[in-house]
Amino acid sequence: MPDTDSGTTTDTQSREDLLRQMSFLEHLEELRKRLIYSVLSVVVGFFACYAFAEKIYGLMQAPILTALRNHHMSDSLVYLSPTEPFNLYIKISFLAGVFLPARSSSIKFGCSFRPAFTAMRSATSFPS
Repeated sequence: MPDTDSGTTTDTQSREDLLRQMSFLEHLEELRKRLIYSVLSVVVGFFACYAFAEKIYGLMQAPILTALRNHHMSDSLVYLSPTEPFNLYIKISFLAGVFLPARSSSIKFGCSFRPAFTAMRSATSFPS
């Protein structure tokens, strides 16, 4: 049986109970870990989306080209500088890389702040 005075916990406590019992610095360490995982997921998403940047750009420009054709205009888009196509693919890949893991990143951040909001909710609720 672990010693409860030294700060160790039993196996029966849930993860949420552990988060409530953590000190402020432990919470900051947990948040730091979740931030690192979120940044890594954005980097992985960026490189995954960079491989498909041309296809993503094709999906993005399809409505514009359709509108140009419907108005009997030239259906070619123009780059104004030599580096613009490269910058465009980098921006598209970054934005897609941010949105790709957005759900898991928001869940990770929500789990970090959940114990604080749960304690705040129970302190402000009225008995019925």
